[in-house]
Amino acid sequence: MKIIVFLLFLTVIIVINLSAQGITIGIGTTFALGGATLSLPNNWSNAGIFVPGSGTVVFDGIFKQSIINSSGETFLDLTINKASGEVMLDNNITINGNLTLVKGDLDLNGDTLTLGPSALLHETSGNTVKGTIGVIKTIRTLNANPGNIANLGVDISDCPALGLTTIERGHRPDTIGTSSSIARNYMIIPTNHSGLNATVSFYYNDSELNNLTEANLGLFKSIDNGVSWNAVTGTLNTTSNSLTVVGIESFSKWSLFSSINPPTDIDQEKMEMESIPKEYFLSQNYPNPFNPTTSISFNLPKQSHVELRMFDVIGREVAVLVNGYLPAGRYTKTWNASSFTSGVYFYRLNTQQTASSERETFISTKKLLLVK
Repeated sequence: MKIIVFLLFLTVIIVINLSAQGITIGIGTTFALGGATLSLPNNWSNAGIFVPGSGTVVFDGIFKQSIINSSGETFLDLTINKASGEVMLDNNITINGNLTLVKGDLDLNGDTLTLGPSALLHETSGNTVKGTIGVIKTIRTLNANPGNIANLGVDISDCPALGLTTIERGHRPDTIGTSSSIARNYMIIPTNHSGLNATVSFYYNDSELNNLTEANLGLFKSIDNGVSWNAVTGTLNTTSNSLTVVGIESFSKWSLFSSINPPTDIDQEKMEMESIPKEYFLSQNYPNPFNPTTSISFNLPKQSHVELRMFDVIGREVAVLVNGYLPAGRYTKTWNASSFTSGVYFYRLNTQQTASSERETFISTKKLLLVK
């Protein structure tokens, strides 16, 4: 009995020491937080198992702190309340309760932060999720008039049920010619995708203005993942940091640019020169996971015979998106998988350049996930 009591006491001491510094969960170790609040002025590193319970993890150090778990980490409630510095992801994380930024930013650092089915984001002025690469996202089944989903900053009303919907928020400014957007954009992909007649307010933070004059902001929509943009008439409210639009019929990618320097004034000759890529390339589909459509982009530096084929997880061909000759350029093809079941699929690009002086073949295969 004395040995058991001593071990329990030792465990408490260890947890207190971890709380006062950082935390390292070793391989084969399980750390259950229970209902406690764990304050960390240093890094989080987990190679074992973390059970969040009903507890809260608080990052409150004065320097940059990291969240490290190569398998991805899941928290219930995560709070950032730092006197200085930021918290940076080294991997994907999931929040199932509340992500609260009281003071200090969370840098996505190229990773994905997923808000679970009932999770909420709480940001304050100047204290936000950020990162030139990486996204914060949620996937939810949305009924009519869903409001500000997960507090991500896109408030949808006056619309029918959208069904299973993916909302991604990115923070890399889009640049077209001499025009750049703010450091926030939204990709919205619902199952019910047309005839919506929705009213939507898009929110932003002053820290994301990217040197643009706030009073000149205008809303723009892209249906090709930021290659081109079209202006959408809306009402700007600089007090609430929002731009509201009525009568939206469909969703795609959205961001705010300067209305007096819109993303359309591009030197045509320069654009044509830059449109010819220097090498073959197959991009990861976007969005991924997706439902029911996704876009696949590829580059051709030379005229080539091109095959872009879709396969299921056991290697059966299920669709052919391209089969023929294409000139050099950049291409985007859409796969509509509405008639297919959920699961893992693959797409393969096979190109053959057959000029008399050279024969060049490029083959690349990537994986995508259909979620219904």
